[in-house]
Amino acid sequence: MFNAIFFDRDGIVNNSILTKEGYRPPWNKDEIVISEEFINLKNEYSKKYKIFIVSNQPDFIRGNISKQKLLNVNSEIIKKVDPDDFEVDYSDDPKYKKPSPYMLIRLIKKHNIDPNKSWMIGDRWSDIKSGQLAGCKTILVENKFSYSKNNDGVFVRINPDHTVKTLKDIYKIVK
Repeated sequence: MFNAIFFDRDGIVNNSILTKEGYRPPWNKDEIVISEEFINLKNEYSKKYKIFIVSNQPDFIRGNISKQKLLNVNSEIIKKVDPDDFEVDYSDDPKYKKPSPYMLIRLIKKHNIDPNKSWMIGDRWSDIKSGQLAGCKTILVENKFSYSKNNDGVFVRINPDHTVKTLKDIYKIVK
């Protein structure tokens, strides 16, 4: 079995876009800014862990972006980051999107991953809950909306295994 690190996409792998309404994911290739610290983490940990990205991307189904533009954005992120695999939920269906463990479990089965020796790293309660339900250790990269109610499902209180302020703090935890 292999060990893995599952990373949330927006706010972890790439920067979110600040608008008048709040934060949103990039909707075109020109808006994609990959986190330099994520790249450093990936380079450090890819020797010991498979690197996966898991992401809720409901903006197409909600009418905010065309499916083709969203596919183009994801293709560009994959090209820039080169993860071992990338799992996306476009449906906005609670059975599949985080906090459901569905995407993580698909990757666990597909790549023969030991969830007990793997990590889920994200910046929202739904990322952490998904990791916990899949049997992974969890790290919350805390920000002002980490515990906010959102469209990811019924808000639940979480207790991540670790909470950090920046991606750099992960080096102290994941060995």
